[in-house]
Amino acid sequence: MMSSIFETLIKPKIDIARSRYEEKIDAGKSFGRPRKIDDGDILTMAKSGMKAKEIAAELNISVDAVYHSDGWKNRNL
Repeated sequence: MMSSIFETLIKPKIDIARSRYEEKIDAGKSFGRPRKIDDGDILTMAKSGMKAKEIAAELNISVDAVYHSDGWKNRNL
């Protein structure tokens, strides 16, 4: 009985949600708000020896944005 309820009520909704998700992924859309900074720029500046505060001033972003970027996190790799 529980499996028949699942089959008729819940599974179609799960399938629809999964197909919508896969369509967005296939289309190349990302979730969340658009990024304002380029991690490549931060990485290049960090590898050249600039400090986070200098990078933030140069790119007109917050120091926290620099610290949370993938470019800053990967500067020592």
